[in-house]
Amino acid sequence: MKKVLIIDDEKDFCFFVKKGLEKVGKFSVAVCSNAKESFKEITRFQPDLILLDILMPEINGSQLAIELKKNKETQNIPFIFVTALISYDEIEKAGLNPHDHKILTKPVRLSELVTVINSAIS
Repeated sequence: MKKVLIIDDEKDFCFFVKKGLEKVGKFSVAVCSNAKESFKEITRFQPDLILLDILMPEINGSQLAIELKKNKETQNIPFIFVTALISYDEIEKAGLNPHDHKILTKPVRLSELVTVINSAIS
């Protein structure tokens, strides 16, 4: 089973995506609702992929993505941005190349999410 970590402050989104991915039967899923605590959860869970919200309090997903890429222990973990309210321009302003990262918009279809996850970790 592949391990997927969801980092998102929207509890309902996390609940439904976690249940959906687990129902597929190919994924073990953990949730972290606080970007500040995400490194602890990454160390504990050792995910194969991270689903990362962009708009979060305190530390946004773009900032967290930059930190993940700087850290030797997390730099090779692929991540997918899942967001409702951000554009490619905003990702570029955060110092990331949006063409290097898959971005899915909320609400996300489970079938599309599974396809993108499988592609990212194959």
